[in-house]
Amino acid sequence: MLVYYFFISLWALLVSADFDVYLVTSASNPGKPFVATVGWQIVDPSRDSCPDPAHTRMILDKTDVSGNKIGIRCITNSGTNGCGPLTTSLPTNIDIMEMHLSETPKMHYTIYKGTHGVHRSYELLGLGGESAGHCEPQPWPPSDQKFANCGEYTLWKKMRCLSFYTADWVNDYERGWHP
Repeated sequence: MLVYYFFISLWALLVSADFDVYLVTSASNPGKPFVATVGWQIVDPSRDSCPDPAHTRMILDKTDVSGNKIGIRCITNSGTNGCGPLTTSLPTNIDIMEMHLSETPKMHYTIYKGTHGVHRSYELLGLGGESAGHCEPQPWPPSDQKFANCGEYTLWKKMRCLSFYTADWVNDYERGWHP
């Protein structure tokens, strides 16, 4: 099993792809400052047009993604709002982002702020401790908020991940996601 992870990690160094992790919120209406979190989307960084949430995989925001629970869990430090869309929502306040994206094949990775064992900060770690890449919290407020007005939704970039996974691969229909 360790040999498998070694070759995957080696492959990740040689063949790298990027994906961005966006928090998706409902657009606020005039006079209604409340913004509801709808979920998360994995988006290709080169994308210039708004992803259509009705036809693009929406990953649910959950407090528990253990076992077979698909979703993204986001935890911030000391009660700060790193996961939310508000102006105080610094992605650097995210302590843990756990992404359970697929059961077949198993895609369950966690990003830890600070060092976790022997791994560097913001490493994309699998359940067995293997590295699948590296992620970086994105600048806040976003300088390139290209998805600020996507109809009923706003997308807030939280992380850029360098990995052998692409956004297309994560969102592929064959991995169990159906619009």
